[in-house]
Amino acid sequence: MAILVTGGLGFVGSHFVWAAAARGTELVVLDDRSGGPGAAMPAGVEVVLGDVGDEVEVAALLARKRVDAVVHFAGRIQVGESVTNPSSISTSTSVARSASSPRRAARASRASCSPPPPPSTASPT
Repeated sequence: MAILVTGGLGFVGSHFVWAAAARGTELVVLDDRSGGPGAAMPAGVEVVLGDVGDEVEVAALLARKRVDAVVHFAGRIQVGESVTNPSSISTSTSVARSASSPRRAARASRASCSPPPPPSTASPT
């Protein structure tokens, strides 16, 4: 199973990438580096420089990497940009349109990086 992490070079996204990679999850990061050069990535994580608003690019990446889940961290750093230039942020929804099943993708992404449940403390009867 491969997970596409949009905005994976950013602060929050990179922490997710490191945690998922530590669990052996296959990852691919899509980021445009609009927030800066980005964080270092674990070995084996492919970083694709691109725009989450490019539906053709996202669809091709989903198919090429056989992505099973999408974790979406891509966003703008400056909140005011959504007020002064709302069209600049509306394209990030193309990831959900390009994914075959966003609901399945969200469930899979939560499951892949959630800690395992604690062992049962109930005594056998």
